[in-house]
Amino acid sequence: MRDRVRVLHVDDDPGFADLTATYLERADERFEVFTATGAEAGLERLADREVHCVVSDYEMPGTDGLEFLGAVRDRFPDLPFLLFTGKGSEEIASEAISAGVTDYLQKGTGGDQYDLLANRVANAVDRYDTERERRRWKEAVETATQGVAIVDPDGRFWQTNDAYADIYGTSPDELAGTPPRKLYPADEQTRLETEIMPELDRAGHWEGEVVGRRVDGTSFDQRLAMSTLPDGGHVCVIEDITERKERERELQRQNERMADLIEKHEAAETRYQSLFENNPIVIWEEDLSAVKERLDTLATEVEDLESHLADRETLLELVDAIEIVDVNQYAVEHYAADSKSHLVANLEEISTERSLEAFRQEFLALARDETELTLETQAWTFDGDLKDEYLHIFTPDSYADDYSVVYATAMDITERKERERELGRKNDLFRKAQAIADVGAWEYDIRADDLRWTDQVYEIHGLPADREVTPEERIEFYHPEDRETIREALARAVEDGEPFDLELRLVTADGETRWVRTMGDPQTEDDEVVRVRGTFQDVTARREREREADLLREMVESLGVGVAIYDADGQFDYVNPAYAEILGTDVATLQGLAVWDVNPAIDHDDFVSYWSSFADGETRVHETTHRFDGREVPVQTVTTQQTIHGETYHFGTVQDITDRKRQERELQRQNERLAEFASIVSHDLRNPLEVARGHVDLLRDERDSDRLDAVTRAHERMATLIEDILALAREGRAVDDPSAVDIGAVVEDCRATVETEGATLVVETDRTVLADRSRLQQLFENLFRNSVEHGGTDVTITVGDCEDGFYVEDDGRGIPPDRREDIFERGYSTAEDGTGFGMAIIREIADAHDWSVRATKGESGGARFEISGVDGPT
Repeated sequence: MRDRVRVLHVDDDPGFADLTATYLERADERFEVFTATGAEAGLERLADREVHCVVSDYEMPGTDGLEFLGAVRDRFPDLPFLLFTGKGSEEIASEAISAGVTDYLQKGTGGDQYDLLANRVANAVDRYDTERERRRWKEAVETATQGVAIVDPDGRFWQTNDAYADIYGTSPDELAGTPPRKLYPADEQTRLETEIMPELDRAGHWEGEVVGRRVDGTSFDQRLAMSTLPDGGHVCVIEDITERKERERELQRQNERMADLIEKHEAAETRYQSLFENNPIVIWEEDLSAVKERLDTLATEVEDLESHLADRETLLELVDAIEIVDVNQYAVEHYAADSKSHLVANLEEISTERSLEAFRQEFLALARDETELTLETQAWTFDGDLKDEYLHIFTPDSYADDYSVVYATAMDITERKERERELGRKNDLFRKAQAIADVGAWEYDIRADDLRWTDQVYEIHGLPADREVTPEERIEFYHPEDRETIREALARAVEDGEPFDLELRLVTADGETRWVRTMGDPQTEDDEVVRVRGTFQDVTARREREREADLLREMVESLGVGVAIYDADGQFDYVNPAYAEILGTDVATLQGLAVWDVNPAIDHDDFVSYWSSFADGETRVHETTHRFDGREVPVQTVTTQQTIHGETYHFGTVQDITDRKRQERELQRQNERLAEFASIVSHDLRNPLEVARGHVDLLRDERDSDRLDAVTRAHERMATLIEDILALAREGRAVDDPSAVDIGAVVEDCRATVETEGATLVVETDRTVLADRSRLQQLFENLFRNSVEHGGTDVTITVGDCEDGFYVEDDGRGIPPDRREDIFERGYSTAEDGTGFGMAIIREIADAHDWSVRATKGESGGARFEISGVDGPT
């Protein structure tokens, strides 16, 4: 898991981009979020710095989110890319998935959407890192010259590299799915089953030599190393050592023959020359008596002979004092010389720095009166080849006093050394494979009180590999609360031969606390424990994953929302207590039931087609009724299909919406009553009023009377009251389908509908809000009429922005503080011909939008009305 995750968020709304960045960085402390307001700026950000994940809007000017995805994929084919958009549809989701988007998430409201987005980003980056590491490991294995294979928990080959298959004379595809035991003879199969595999299961690692069988039936010697994997199965590393084993046997035979020849030398003088000349190793017969005399003299003259012989000129003078008595014919062939005399006369041409060092060691041994010395050296041939040699210098007992006869045998070990170097390279690859698994090994020698660690153990402790650690000091690296546990486990292993497998806390040299798994296996000799061997692994990441899983389960268990998970058979794999409570039962009762047992909307017979209709990662929201044991509960379900470790599940949240449904029904009844009231007002009051108006007009034709003017004014007031009451009834309904409305455009429309006479109307906002345009216009019209009515014909009316909404302000005489709430009451009016409904209608319109409205004092002392809680389009 990364310590730092850099996220690029691209959205043409800077405010939303910054808000999203703030929420993401708060949701996950690893996140560092950068923003860009368009695709071009986003690509520049990607070019400037390393980014681990891109989150992009869909609808953006110029280049949209999917076109931006294409540009990112051209440069960074595998970079996680999440589409986080306010425009959502199955068509867009399908297009996004086809275009290769990592994840698709529709914008919502509230902070939960950012927690979900943070979770999606973290999952996408973790999957990207895991896949990248898997590819790196696979490339390393595939290019390795050693044979590497992974065996699954069922004991069959899951993956092999070409080198592994080549050793057996087959291909990786032919080996896939077959058990490894088929690649070994019958006796080795028995050994694998009874000895090797049990040891691997117990210790987690086994290494040794076995006999393999190629597909053509031929057998060969191999070096086999196996280590168990955390999730089951094990990894195998093999090497064909047939040639090395044969050379070792040949070398052993040669050594045995040489020893036999030397032992019989004095008794078989007549055979000596033949053996000397034809022996397949280089043999030098030398007279070192003069060298011995000079060394004895130097020993009395210099304080430190070893340092004195480090001088090159002094060393070469002693080399010149060596008298070559004879050299065998094989030496002539070995060094590609023309003859023995040519070889002896031109020794400087075959000398190397390693051979000069061999002379120095020989002279030091001679000064100590030693009669035998073995070491490895190198020499050139006259053809220019460099030979590795195993040099054995010895003096027969009868000549030990004067060193007049000294034999030096040189065995050609060039091929063996090359194999050893190759083996070293392969072992290095194996160690790297161990490092990938982060598993080290340790051994405690009880008799010598000596502790040895592999490089991985040093690395986990945060120590350099050359740092010496005492057995007691290693205990001090454990957490103080865990030291007694490991101390007692080691004591039982040493005293009683009891193995252990523990997970404990370790405090590294840098002071970091990590979880480690340490295993110990006592080794006995003659029923006595002589050493303890074990493995050592950093399991901090696994422990953290387990902790996070436990925390997630605890969170789900404590959620007030029901959670259920079911598989392709429709059977519940998991339900939380909240879901059981919604259905009036317990978790144990629901376990083992199917989804159709509680949700009649899902048909058992059509479940397969319902399951297949989901795309992986798709989310659907439904309102339905769940039934169980005679109980019916209206619910809202949010179902998402996800594939985890190759298995597909439906994850669903279930929320009881009984109260919401009840409120919706009540709201519907209220709207119906308002509609009925409006119908009564419109029909039953308007019609009689029109009749009265008609009779007044007829009476004017018959007589002229001031009383008729009073009746006409009364009729007009009644008409105004009827219109305001109808408006009040209409505005009381909730706004169900708001749209984006430009405030400036609505104000301009009001200029044509409101008699503002000489008033000045100033617009200082370009805000767009979510509203019912007609009812928003009614709100402005009423406010403008109020300003003209109370502020005069020359009043200035200003419309502008406030913190989370807008305001309408005039420079009139204002509203007294003790009346600022009263003006919104129905029927309240300070004008003689006012109905008292104008400001009440304003509040009803605000309430229908879920806004707040308040009257206050303007900057110039006039009336100011602030409408807050206003949402803008996302």
